[in-house]
Amino acid sequence: MNSKTLGRAAESFANRVREESTDDVIARAVKLAFARPPTDAERHILNEFLIVQARRHLAELNAKQKKVDISKADHLALTDLCQMLLSANEFIYID
Repeated sequence: MNSKTLGRAAESFANRVREESTDDVIARAVKLAFARPPTDAERHILNEFLIVQARRHLAELNAKQKKVDISKADHLALTDLCQMLLSANEFIYID
């Protein structure tokens, strides 16, 4: 689940989500991964996840660089979300 292959797939997935939807990346990512819209509870949890991850990535980038592009931290957070969706049981198994 944390392999380089899955990481590359998550990066490609995040790029596609960002290209197809800049206004509601959560809805687009869930729709692509699970072929359904997110529930209200999922939307809330995933939004909180994006916020926390973006802050974490921003702090890490700030420690490494003097000039930090906030959009880079946001993209890394979206990549993390996409990796999580690709690792979800709902994505892997058919009910």
